Amino acid sequence: MTTTHAGEDVLTFILPGSWLRIPLAEPDARKEAISRAALVAFGRSDEHASLRQAFRQELTRAAVASADAGASGWYIASQIIEGVPLPATLTVTLSEPIIALSRNNERNLLLLQTTMSHFEKSGWVEDPWHDEIGGSVVARRAKTTAPTSEVSDLTTLPTSPTYTVMYWLTVPHESRIATLAFGTTQPTLRSSLLELFDAVVSSVRFPHSETQPDTLPLDGER
Repeated sequence: MTTTHAGEDVLTFILPGSWLRIPLAEPDARKEAISRAALVAFGRSDEHASLRQAFRQELTRAAVASADAGASGWYIASQIIEGVPLPATLTVTLSEPIIALSRNNERNLLLLQTTMSHFEKSGWVEDPWHDEIGGSVVARRAKTTAPTSEVSDLTTLPTSPTYTVMYWLTVPHESRIATLAFGTTQPTLRSSLLELFDAVVSSVRFPHSETQPDTLPLDGER
């Protein structure tokens, strides 16, 4: 499935398998999409009604939190290989970085690595990697979070360890950073998941980059 980033058509990427886009800016459309996701996950059986309700509540909270954090694209995976479910989410954000990017990608990479050191203080120390893909500098960090609560009633889903992988990509010819954050409750599959997430990030393209005037300064032009 090829997906275009919501709103601005700034970037495209390929999501293998079955993913559902959850609209963040439209409450009614978001509610409908989350209800569809609950049906895909738990079916229509009456005995799973409480699980569907809990699932909808969890997704709604996560979607609202993503929107409040400035995300403009949010996706839920149901399965990557037919018949093999995989609970995973992808959050896409475009933002102005605190670092001053330039046309020199070697310099941009050093700046991103410096930025990563601040995230490492918050536990983002797993699976470090960086590269240059299609004119964009990419940096990756991951974090595994232990469950923080227990099931309190039938409308609360059991918590599990969460494995989150974040990728920071410079947008060619712009001063913005695109962030792709993948989350899953299957940290034991991290090796295979990293291959999957890396493949999605490697498919990222910036269609406007060939025609967009370069607004970034040369080194030293501040």
